[in-house]
Amino acid sequence: FLRGGIATEDQSAILKDALARRKEDLPQTWAALSAGFGWDGEVAYSLDLVDRPASPERGQLLTALLQSGVRDTEVLSFYGLDLSYAYAHGLLLPDVSAQAARLAYADLSYSQMLETDFGGASLTGARLRNTFLKDVSFASVPGSEIRPPYSKDLAFYNTNMAGVDFHDAHLLRPDFSNIDGLAVQFDGATLVEPQFQDARISAGTFRGTVLLAPEFVGTDLRSVDFDGAIIDGADALDRIAAEAAEGSFQRARFEQSPITLEDALQVTSLYTMMGYAIDLDDFGTGHASISSMRRLPITRLKVDRSFVTHIDSDPEQQRMIAAIVTMAERLGLDTLAEGVEHAGEHAMLSQLGCRHVQGFGIA
Repeated sequence: FLRGGIATEDQSAILKDALARRKEDLPQTWAALSAGFGWDGEVAYSLDLVDRPASPERGQLLTALLQSGVRDTEVLSFYGLDLSYAYAHGLLLPDVSAQAARLAYADLSYSQMLETDFGGASLTGARLRNTFLKDVSFASVPGSEIRPPYSKDLAFYNTNMAGVDFHDAHLLRPDFSNIDGLAVQFDGATLVEPQFQDARISAGTFRGTVLLAPEFVGTDLRSVDFDGAIIDGADALDRIAAEAAEGSFQRARFEQSPITLEDALQVTSLYTMMGYAIDLDDFGTGHASISSMRRLPITRLKVDRSFVTHIDSDPEQQRMIAAIVTMAERLGLDTLAEGVEHAGEHAMLSQLGCRHVQGFGIA
């Protein structure tokens, strides 16, 4: 079937199309966004054929199931529901249980998935490009944890993810434990706290990927490509070598060098352009200083708990918080107080203009 030049679920393409009308008037804005989003060339309106077999009808079926409120697909899958090759861009999957689902070669790009479980599913060759995933599990499932009507007698239900494509996706706390993921692709993606324990992802690619706090304990990393990846920690490669399955990661094949502040700002600035908020944690201590506010696109200050303790009875603490809140307001920033332990502290912070709080006192 024919695919249009601009997909309505592709926010980057929509933004490019809209701003192209003022490209000549706003050259600096156009140049900054082009660099951030990787725009190249003119806006394309041409029609072309999809580049591999796909079924929009199966995609419509999946969409109809979700829109009708179906959140557990195990019974349907057990009795024959096969969504392989489904073509359904821009879906919303909130808290969906899709254990053992059949989604081989499905294209669910530009979708949002929140606390969804794909354990034991067949996702071979699936496309999940430009998706946003939060707390999504792809982990293989022990038989004791499989949902009915599947049999608990099997020792394991493996998640098959060979060749799955996560290009330019954003994944927050994804779980890939014990998956079969030969040649899985994460190029250009951002992964925050990904879990790859005992996963088999040989020949996978992380080219240009941002990896924050990854865990590769027992992971098979044979022939995995980390070219251009940004990984937090000066000892990132040594840490990966120590965690990976024995003999699977050849440390000598890779070199590590620090990125510049400008490179780091490109990543954080792009998040801000896309509507993500960036907090400066533990403000007032360590590296969370005023200089950080000048260099990074911060949207909110999280005031360290050392300034919050006893604020309901300590005038010095009150003056300090009042000064921080005033400074934040003048800079157009929001404030959040950490470590609020009881109602008195909460009430005083509210009086001083601190709009957000967190801690055991409000848990």
